Amino acid sequence: MSSSLIAALQGIEDYRAARGKRYPLWVMLLLVILGTLSQCYGYAALEDFCVRHYQGLCEHLGVTHKRNLA
Repeated sequence: MSSSLIAALQGIEDYRAARGKRYPLWVMLLLVILGTLSQCYGYAALEDFCVRHYQGLCEHLGVTHKRNLA
């Protein structure tokens, strides 16, 4: 996984209201990209991918926000 992709995703400004920020935007975008590359098309397939891989991704990237995606 390229750190330049992560840096680019972290550089995207998050326009969500503070109330709607449960997860960092860059992590959500990375999960959508990885899910799409894994042929997860549609909301249900992406949700399943995110639930299955969120904890592992947090551990691998050192993300401290580990709230469950359920």
